Amino acid sequence: MLRAGAQKDDVMWFRLGFAILIVLVLGAPGVGAQDVEFAAQRNKMTFDMVQAGDMRGAFTMARMAVDANRADLGEAHPEYAASLYNLAAIHQMHGEFDAAEPIHRDALSIREAALGPDHPDVADSLMAIGALHRDRDRPDAAEVAMRRALAIREAAVGGISVDVAHSLGELGRLLGGQQRYDEAADLLNRALLINQTAMGPNHLQVAADLDSIARLHQDQKQYEAAASRYYRALLIRLGRFGDISPQVAASLDVLGRLYVEKGDFAQAETFYKRSLETKQRLVEPPHMALAQALSNLAAVHGRQDRHAEAEPPQRQSLDMFEQLAGAAGAGRSGGTL
Repeated sequence: MLRAGAQKDDVMWFRLGFAILIVLVLGAPGVGAQDVEFAAQRNKMTFDMVQAGDMRGAFTMARMAVDANRADLGEAHPEYAASLYNLAAIHQMHGEFDAAEPIHRDALSIREAALGPDHPDVADSLMAIGALHRDRDRPDAAEVAMRRALAIREAAVGGISVDVAHSLGELGRLLGGQQRYDEAADLLNRALLINQTAMGPNHLQVAADLDSIARLHQDQKQYEAAASRYYRALLIRLGRFGDISPQVAASLDVLGRLYVEKGDFAQAETFYKRSLETKQRLVEPPHMALAQALSNLAAVHGRQDRHAEAEPPQRQSLDMFEQLAGAAGAGRSGGTL
């Protein structure tokens, strides 16, 4: 969802210093609409930093926005709630659920009081809280929050919007994880239909929806139905990124695993070979992605009793894992695609 950008320290600190200057300027005493505008600008700066992958800067900016917006607007204003929401979301992205949860709840309470219980911003907070419950293994509480958010969004826009599709998709994946396959399929197919209509049939969100529906079929051992949807998602990513991309490699791996699970090792080998070739053009060895790709290929050779063919990639994989373990001990990383 977010691009993890690696920025040079001097650039990052320049941007952060500039942000601090803006906050100081915009935080000067003001009245009414101007205060609200300044608060909204602070919140937008936090959002923009997150989108740019500057998570350190975003966290600092979010905390400053919370303090400045509280001072300028008070604790009952929706823009103050928005700054709390941003701060909680950053904690949540880093898996800091204990920190995120009370801040999300404060933001929700303010939004309900200031905007009413059926406002779209309330739905945003409910979706975030639902995701937090899901990630903390509280599926019942997650479902309650997500269903309420879905109802708000459907009422606000008549059932056809990407926000409605987002709620449908998140709820569908939650129910799928509880093996409530029929309910999950209905929700996910509705999300797919909305996103295809709103964004076009070749949008990356459509590919993500297809993956989710395919996963439901795979969990029920409906392998042909799963494969057709995974393959369509692969074609969308090929059209968007070309042959050589991490997203395409990930889709190829998913298809490889599907065919391993099905017991069709020859077909799995086809996808694992393509994935390895893609990764070899993306990164240099030693690299974790290459080591895993070699291991996958060796495994499907072995499952076909082609042990002589399995030995070279298996040896390469083990050597690479050993190199990576040594690099990790020395403080270096094999990286990700």
